[in-house]
Parts: sequence; C-alpha cells; structure tokens
Amino acid sequence: MTVLLAAVMMPGLVAVPAGAGLLPPLLPPPSPPLKVIVQQLDPNDPLPAVLVSLLGGTVTEQLPIVTGFAATIPSSILTQIAGLPGVRAISGNHPVVPSAAGSSAPRPSVHREAVGADVVNAEGITGEGSTVAVIDTGIADLPVLSAQVRPVAGPSGSTSRCVNLSAEAGCGDGYGHGTFVAGLVNSVAPGADLLSVKVAGRDGTSNVSTLLAALQWVIVNRAAYDIEVVNISMRSDSSLSYRLDPLNLAVEQLWANGITVVVSAGNQGAGSRTIAKPGDDPWVITVGASDDQGTADTADDAVAPFSSRGPTLADGVAKPDVVAPGQSVHSLRSPGSEADLRYPNFVDDAQRLGSGTSFSAPQVAGAAALLRQADPTATNDRIKFALMETAGALGPADGAGRGTIDVAAALAAPPG
Repeated sequence: MTVLLAAVMMPGLVAVPAGAGLLPPLLPPPSPPLKVIVQQLDPNDPLPAVLVSLLGGTVTEQLPIVTGFAATIPSSILTQIAGLPGVRAISGNHPVVPSAAGSSAPRPSVHREAVGADVVNAEGITGEGSTVAVIDTGIADLPVLSAQVRPVAGPSGSTSRCVNLSAEAGCGDGYGHGTFVAGLVNSVAPGADLLSVKVAGRDGTSNVSTLLAALQWVIVNRAAYDIEVVNISMRSDSSLSYRLDPLNLAVEQLWANGITVVVSAGNQGAGSRTIAKPGDDPWVITVGASDDQGTADTADDAVAPFSSRGPTLADGVAKPDVVAPGQSVHSLRSPGSEADLRYPNFVDDAQRLGSGTSFSAPQVAGAAALLRQADPTATNDRIKFALMETAGALGPADGAGRGTIDVAAALAAPPG
C-alpha cells in the first residue's frame, strides 16, 4: 500500500508518495524589479532600448531631455545594461519629495521686508511680463491667485489650470505644498504669472522620471507661456556626480535655454555635504533657509538649523548660493490638504505657517522675476550674479552662501 504524507490532511498541499524523498528547499523569492533611468550616447540610437527589452526589461517612458528613457528591469541585469553598447549611464528612478521641514512656531510675517520686495514693489517692479513655472504638488484654486495662474492649452481648444503629470486627477493641491510655494512667489512678485506643473498628488511623492518630464515640458513650451523662471522646491537623493546625474543634466538644459532655475537646498540639517539634488548643480541658484527672527532687520538673521549645507557630496561644489527667510514664514493654505491635517499651524482662514528651504526658494524665484522685469535683456547668468554679489552677509554663519538676498541692491547692481 502506498503511504501518503500528512499533506492529505492539509488542503492545498500536494501528496507525496513515501520514499520519494523530501521536497527540495524553497528558493528565495526573486528580487523586486528596479526602476531606472538609462542615458544614451546617441539620441537616435534604438539599440539600448531594444537590448533592454531583450534582456527582460520594459521601457516605460522616453526622456529626450537627458537623451534616454525610463525603464523597469530585473535587478539581475543591472550590470549588463550598464555595459551595453550606446549606454552612457544608468541610475535609479529615485523618489522626489518636497523640501519642507514640518512644524513652525508663530511669529510675524516679515519675509517681504527682509528681502526688500516691499520697497521695489512700491516702485512698480512687480515681476509683470514673466511667468514663473512652479513644479510641485499643484496649486489650489484660490480667488487670490485666480488672476496669476495661467491657463494651459489642452486638446480641442480646452484649457486647464495646470500641466498635470502626476498620477492624481485634477489640478488641485491635495498635499498643500505647491500652493504655499506659489503664494510666496506671488508675495515677492505680485505681477508675475504662475504656471502650475503638477508632479505629485496628495502623498506629495513623485519620482525622477516625472520631474524630468516636467522639465522637458517647460523647455518645449517656454516661448508659448513666457516662462522665464522655474522654481523646484523638491529634492531627490543620489550620490552621483552632477556630471552624470539625470536631474542635473536636465536643469542644465533649462539653464542653457535661458531659463533661471531656482532650487531649494534641502532640509538635511547642519552637517556638511547635505545639499540635495538638483540643488548640487553649479549652474542653478540653490537657496538655503535663513531665520529672520520675526524682524525685517536682517542684522539678527541666522541660517535655519535644518537648512542643508555644502560643499556638495559628489563634487565639492560650494552651495547654497544664497539664503532667504524659511523659518515660520506665512503663505497660502490649500484647505483640507495633507499639510493642513498634519501641521495645523494656521494664521487665519487663508494662510498658514511653514518652514523649510522649500519656502526660501520661491522668494528667490520671485526676485528673479523682478530683476527680469527691470531689465528684460538680463540673462539668467546676470540675474544669478546680481543676487549673489549683492546678498547681505550673515557674518561667519556656515551654510549661508553669499548671504541673504537683497532685491533692491540687486536691481541697483552694475552689469557684470
């Protein structure tokens, strides 16, 4: 008589005849697939994408801004792909997250006065004629911004309040970060238009390939929407040199096309070499956060303790370039957003408090729009030079770059 193992008593298991031996050990589960960015040497070469597919990967998105594509691959073929003919570099499709630092203590709102925007706005310099593209979590449909947010052309003559590259429907700001950022651009440059490029939904998280697609859209549509300035208050972690990293290559493409790119430094604290990507790029304007102490006088300002410091991790580039108020600043709420729920630091029905280099960068983006209005021939190099050369020093403070921006002084700076 054939004797069966106890599997007969356990539904779902296969009965094994006695004498057949023990079952072989279970193999470990396969490693999860990797999401990567593949850069090519030649934009017209189809071979890298073909070989990736033949090796079991899937090309998910073309990314012409970095001469490459996004792909999902088995982890076992990573080394093979890196050595394929025509491949320049391969890197992770890392998460991209907002550069906000969380809770804030109440204090007066003085950032406009601290950077000198109140003075130049009163003289008629408001940023009129420029569009600042806010690459973020969307911008809430608020009456106070209705005249500033530019409609974006859609199919069949339709328009939308944003370019939506996120996985979430609609142009609203479920996370609450992009609205706060937009409010700060508008507070410094009330005459500038805003263009919402939405790359993340209610959880606030995006990835490198989506941010690359957003930067590609900006380049392609720059002339149609008069985009002079781009604000990126988001960060990604990577140890690659700026010479190879796809985010760095993309922001350099914008800069080469004449667009002033302003990026937050990150909130990784007072340790050196904590500047986030793409703020580690030598071309862009990288902005750290100062603490204005709730006073318009910058003599008592200091670098906020959370603000990331240079030099940059991979290349030793001196960063940030400048700082602007980023501790407990006031800006616009997106009612019902995650920020409202997690950090209910409300000033009133319309505004809330926020801290982070995320909120320092848009003040510099607004300042760039002011300089552009004052001199429509000013290049992005000239704007960066003026803001850095006229910044107010914060004494021996580490992490301040050239110091805190002074818009009035930058406008008065001689050509350089």
